[in-house]
Amino acid sequence: MFRHTSPVPAAVALVALCLLPGRAAAQETERVERTLRLPENGTLSLRNFSGDVRITATTGRDVVIKAVRRATRDRLDHITLEITESGSTIAIEANRRDEGWRDRENNVVETEFDIQVPAAARLDVQVFSSDVTVTGVTARQQIRTFSGDITLEGATGALVLRTFNADIRADLTRAGNEPDIEAETFNGSIDVRLSKDARGRVEFSTFSGSLDSDVDLTLRSSRRRNTSADLPAGTGDMLRFKTFSGSLRIRN
Repeated sequence: MFRHTSPVPAAVALVALCLLPGRAAAQETERVERTLRLPENGTLSLRNFSGDVRITATTGRDVVIKAVRRATRDRLDHITLEITESGSTIAIEANRRDEGWRDRENNVVETEFDIQVPAAARLDVQVFSSDVTVTGVTARQQIRTFSGDITLEGATGALVLRTFNADIRADLTRAGNEPDIEAETFNGSIDVRLSKDARGRVEFSTFSGSLDSDVDLTLRSSRRRNTSADLPAGTGDMLRFKTFSGSLRIRN
C-alpha cells in the first residue's frame, strides 16, 4: 500500500536536527574573583592556554585575581580554574581537567585574566595562545608563550621572555643603568627601550633578521648570524636577544 507522508513534519525534524549541534555548542561565560595574600618575595605562577593575560603592579601585599571563562557548559563544569597556595607561591591553573573526562573536539576553556600583584612579586607565566601584558612589576619575570605577544612596561628586574610566532616589547627605562634581559622569538620582532645611562653588552643571534638601534652601539664583532656590541654607557651584564627571521630594535 502506498502511504503519502506530508513533507512538513520531515522538514521540521530536519530543522530541529540542524539546530541541536548549535545549542550543544553554545558558549557560556563564567566569572571568578579571588583575593589572596602574597608572602614577601613571593611568586605568582600562571598557566593558561587561550585568553589574554594582564598583570598590573599595585601597592600592598594582595594578589587580586579576576578571570572571565568562556566555553560550553559541559567544559566549564569539567575543566576548572584552580588556585592554590604553597609556601611563598600562588599558583593558577586555568585548565584543570577532571580525571577521566574528555571532549574529543575541545579540551580548553578560554580564560581572560586581569590580575593585580604587589610590585615586588616574582612572575612565572606559561601560556599558549595568550597575549601577556605586565605593567610595573619590579622583580624577576619569566614569561613564555607560543603565539601571543609579550608587552612589558616599567620592568626593573631580571627578565626571561620567550615566544614563537609573536612580538616582544619591553620598556626598561625604569631599570636605569642595569637592564637584565634575555628575549627570544622565532618569527616575531623584539623592541626594547632602554634608559640613556644603560650599560651592558648586547648579544644578538638571528638567521635572517636585522638589528636596528637608535642607540650608538660600539661594535665588538659581527658575523653572519651573530652581533656583539656595547651600549654607550659601557660594559655590564649581557642583554641577550635571539630571533629566526625577526628584527631587533633598541631605542631610548
